[in-house]
Amino acid sequence: MCVCPHEGRMIGTFRGVCALLWIFSLGECKISEFQVTCVISEDCVLPCTFTPTRNVLVRWYKQEVLVHSFLPSEGQQGADGKVSLFKDQVAHGNASLLLQHSSTADRGRYTCRVNSTVDGDGSIVIVRVEAPISDLIMSVTSERHVLCGTKGVYPDPSMQWATDPPSPASKLHSAVRKTLDHNRLYDVESTLTTWPPHVTCICTIKAKYSPQLWKATLMEGADIVDESGGSVLVPCVAPKDFTLQNFTLSWTFSPSSDPSVDPSALLTYDSRTRQTSMPSEGVELDQEQVLLGNGSLRLLSPESAENTGHYTCTFSALQTRHLVQTWVNITGPHTASITGHKEGELWVVAVVVGVLALLVIAILLCKRRARRSKQRDAVIEDTESQPMHTGQRSGVIGQPMHTVKPVGASTVEGSHLTENLKDTCT
Repeated sequence: MCVCPHEGRMIGTFRGVCALLWIFSLGECKISEFQVTCVISEDCVLPCTFTPTRNVLVRWYKQEVLVHSFLPSEGQQGADGKVSLFKDQVAHGNASLLLQHSSTADRGRYTCRVNSTVDGDGSIVIVRVEAPISDLIMSVTSERHVLCGTKGVYPDPSMQWATDPPSPASKLHSAVRKTLDHNRLYDVESTLTTWPPHVTCICTIKAKYSPQLWKATLMEGADIVDESGGSVLVPCVAPKDFTLQNFTLSWTFSPSSDPSVDPSALLTYDSRTRQTSMPSEGVELDQEQVLLGNGSLRLLSPESAENTGHYTCTFSALQTRHLVQTWVNITGPHTASITGHKEGELWVVAVVVGVLALLVIAILLCKRRARRSKQRDAVIEDTESQPMHTGQRSGVIGQPMHTVKPVGASTVEGSHLTENLKDTCT
């Protein structure tokens, strides 16, 4: 088969281009890319390996700015305590960079170049910095809003609300507040302002880089009203999906109608040691039941004032929290007797006032009758004091027709009548 010289040159050129591209691809394949997530305040290693040679020059760049270099004859340059190489490992082809006490300022794109040749060894490292979620806070505010949050996190995590049983998103209204502390870390709070009644509120917080997912649930127990003197059981049961392994149970108490007031610790139970610490007396916990998920608290002989308030139990496990908050009102056994005594006193006072009122009315009536009697006596006395007209019977001269009663007798009878009325009134 015959080949045209022109076609032969084209085939040769094509083969040359392919060979050049293949050489470049080999050089590029030697530059590895990594993504490294450093934890704030901890040391972090940025990887870089190469083929060992006699005369090796290692340079590290951050956004094309030289931050560190190493030459065996000159040692490390720019080693200010923040970054350094593992000097004894360089001869073995390890040029990894040690980043000490990482912070948010260390984020960025780092490039490791060995021998400063285009086709030399090295690596590209994308450094991300994270302050992981270490705790989750959940509580109820005085306005009966549910607050869920975490502190000292970087970057800012995502938060989401839900309920059990599930509620429509239109019935869940929340507001998120993010602030930066002096270390440039985020404090994040999400407040659930409205939610349906008689549901369990669920808050989830997810980290941006790591697969961390924290979950907290809160339910309000039914209010308890009881008299003092006897024991009172405050219920608290872990949900079915809660892992009862390596968990702790804590009880706190806030003697206020405002549940956001800082509570005081009552007791803490650790399932790993199966020990209970009781900083407060007068409470009791059934440890066998706790291992089954029943962390109910028994109040022994509670007093009305000292033991009335919010009781909160918290089951805590790995990245999980479950809270139950209950309002307990201890009324006191003497309340009823005091109330009955006061009612009895009120009845006595009412009877006394009624009797006094009747006596006053009787005295007024008696005085009125006595006054009228005196007026009648005065009229009779005036009438009897008038001279009497006498006449004679026909045919009998000088004989009186009527016998006139002496004035003295009438007056005496009137005085006796008045005295009898006075005696009656007294």
